[in-house]
This record gives sequence, structure tokens and C-alpha cells, in this order.
Amino acid sequence: PSLQEQKSCAQALAKMMLALKKGSCEHGDLKSTNIIWNGKEVYLLDTDAVKIYKTPSKFQRAHEADWKRLLRNWDEANYFRQQLAVLK
Repeated sequence: PSLQEQKSCAQALAKMMLALKKGSCEHGDLKSTNIIWNGKEVYLLDTDAVKIYKTPSKFQRAHEADWKRLLRNWDEANYFRQQLAVLK
């Protein structure tokens, strides 16, 4: 993928992460094989472990864990990972 495509995908993924955050939802297994990018939107797979939190502090820990799991999919020098980290 071109750098622009990678940037667009990173933005869509960050938007999806924000939607999860707004809903206090944790995916629980955010890895690259559980994400589909169609060129415009991001779709999540393997959602059977999704949890919705009522306690903000518990949700925050879970959300951070989702981000860490997501970022582990790519090497730190990878442009896509860098774009995601900036958008976090």
C-alpha cells in the first residue's frame, strides 16, 4: 500500500478506536488478522470477546490494553504503526 493508503487506513482505525472508547467497549483481541480495511472503512472481526464497561477506570485499562495489542502488530519503524501511534 502507498503511504497515503496507509495513512488513510490508520485514520480509519483510530476513528474506530475512538468509537469503541465512546461506547466503553473493549475488543480484547485487536490484531491485524481481526481487521479488514476496504479502502474506506475498517471492520472488526472476532468480536465474541467484546466487553462493555460501566466503570471508567476498568475501561481505561482495557482500552489501553487494546491499543497496546493493536500496535504490537507492526515494528516500531513501520510507517503505518507510526501513524497509528500519533493518532492514539
